[in-house]
Amino acid sequence: TKYYYRVNSRKHGLTAITNRPEHSFHTQRPAGSTFTFGVQGDSHPERSGLMFNADLYALNMRNAAAERPDFYVALGDDFSVERLLDNGTWSAATINQLYATQRNWFGLVGHSSPVFLVNGNHEQAARYLLDGTPDNVAVWAQNARNLYYAQPAPDDFYSGNGEPVEHIGLL
Repeated sequence: TKYYYRVNSRKHGLTAITNRPEHSFHTQRPAGSTFTFGVQGDSHPERSGLMFNADLYALNMRNAAAERPDFYVALGDDFSVERLLDNGTWSAATINQLYATQRNWFGLVGHSSPVFLVNGNHEQAARYLLDGTPDNVAVWAQNARNLYYAQPAPDDFYSGNGEPVEHIGLL
C-alpha cells in the first residue's frame, strides 16, 4: 500500500507552523511482485576535497530517490569515526555529529524509503572494539547510529540479532 504523509511542526513557545513537503512510502509488496532497491557504500563525507563532493553526493541521493526504491542499503564507511581518532577529536559528541550530518543526505532518500545501515571498517563500531565500559568509541558509534537511524528490531516481521549488547542495547 502506498501512503502519503506530511510533517507539520511548531517550535515550543511559537505559534508559526512549519509545513514540510509531502512524501510517500510503500509498505511490503506481495510475495512474487517486482520491487526496487538502492545500494551505496563508502560515501566518506568527512573527506571533503579528497574523495567527497557534497554537491555530487546530494545529486546521487536525489537520483536514487527518484527511482523510488522500496528500500535503500548503505554498505558502510558512511560515518568515518577513524578520522576523529586520527586527529584526537573523538568523543560521544563528535561521533554524534558525524551521524547527524549524514542524515541530511540519507534524508534525501529516507523520507520515502527505509534506509538500512551496515557497519563498515571506518565506523569503529566492531564488536571486538568493545571493552566493557560505556566510554568507548564502539559504544559511542553504535549509540549514535541507534539515535539517528532507527533500525528494525527482531520481531514477527524482521529477523536479526536479538541479543542486547552492554551499554548499547540491540544492534
